[in-house]
This record gives sequence, C-alpha cells and structure tokens, in this order.
Amino acid sequence: MTTKTVTYDDAKWLLVPKEITDEMERAIHRSLANGYQLDVLWDTVLAAAPIPPVTIAENASRDAEVEALKEQVRVTKEIDFPRKIEAVTKAIIDERDTLRAALAELEGVCREVYEVWAGSEGIPLPKTAAEAYLLQLVEQMRDAAKKGLK
Repeated sequence: MTTKTVTYDDAKWLLVPKEITDEMERAIHRSLANGYQLDVLWDTVLAAAPIPPVTIAENASRDAEVEALKEQVRVTKEIDFPRKIEAVTKAIIDERDTLRAALAELEGVCREVYEVWAGSEGIPLPKTAAEAYLLQLVEQMRDAAKKGLK
C-alpha cells in the first residue's frame, strides 16, 4: 500500500476506488433501469462510492505532527519572556546611567577648561612665534571646551 498526501478541490474532485464496488455496480444498474442520462448515472455512481478508510500510518503521521506542535507550545511556555525582557531592560538602563555619568564628567572637564580660559584675562600679546602658537592652541582648546558644553 502506498500512502501519499494529496491536496485537491473537493468541490470538483472525489477520491474513489480503482475498482468498482458492489454498491457502485448496483447504483449503475438501478440508474440504467430507470433510464437516467449519463450525468445522472455518474452522480449516482459517485454517491455510492465508499469513503476511503484512514490508515494507521496516516493517523500516526498526524499524531506525530500534533505532538511536534505540542512540544513547540511547551518550549515556548517554558521561555520566561517577562523575565528576559526585564533583564534586557535593566542592562539598557545600567548602560544609559553609565553613559550619563561619563557625559557629566566630560561636561565638567569642558567647563573647567573654559573657566580657566575665562579667568585668564590679561594674557599679554605674544612676543615670539612660539608664544603666538601656544596662544593659538589655548584658544582652540577654549573653543573645543565651549563646543562640548552645548
């Protein structure tokens, strides 16, 4: 015996035996005796065709599919999604707090650099190229600190 799964439009197709059954044969004889047309005869024969039996192999296959689905549901239920979400949320909040603390520290350093510059009024005009270069570097640091405070 061959077991195969076939999908078909049951509004247009039926599964019937390869060989005519006694019931189907009796339906043909009754239809012929009553003078029915071929289409009525065919409908009568199909109506008399037996429903194919479901084999144990088909049931076993379906049972295996059902068990596999039940296992998927069981595994899914075992995963504690709320606990995992809570752990991820806590990790994100901890990282956010760490980044906020680092940012506050950097802002403090920038403010300190800028305040040192602001309190340094009276820097004389540079007399040498080296002093001019150093003053230019200090001004760049002031500008970078000011930018970091925004």
